[in-house]
Amino acid sequence: MSYPKTPRHYRPRLASVVQGTAALRARFPQAVLPSRIVPVPEIPRTATGKVLRPRLAEALAG
Repeated sequence: MSYPKTPRHYRPRLASVVQGTAALRARFPQAVLPSRIVPVPEIPRTATGKVLRPRLAEALAG
């Protein structure tokens, strides 16, 4: 299985984040919604497609 690659130049627009948040609020109760949403340009993955959690944590911290 191949995962789609996000272009490196991709920067999520604030409008798309707001629309996504509104869509989540329309479908799920408040208790299960995330407290924050952080757009990232790319989720680091291994060759087999698993998320590299330490590198993702570094990207979110820095």
